[in-house]
Amino acid sequence: MLCVHSPGGSNEPVHAQTPLNLTMIITIVVIVVIVFLAIVDVSCYFMNSCGVTMFICVHVCGQQPLTSTDRAAEELER
Repeated sequence: MLCVHSPGGSNEPVHAQTPLNLTMIITIVVIVVIVFLAIVDVSCYFMNSCGVTMFICVHVCGQQPLTSTDRAAEELER
């Protein structure tokens, strides 16, 4: 804690603090939740071919989703 004496000459210390306000806390929590959901969605895209990322790839970009037979053929090639 930083104590600064007031410029008026009185000996009462003025405490200079910068508390986290509610808006900043809510913003940080929302950003953390969005990052967590993005990580989960990308992992679902690569593991299960589902999620929002898969929806965007199929409907916006025109990519065809891999079926289970396509995956089995890929694993046999390896």
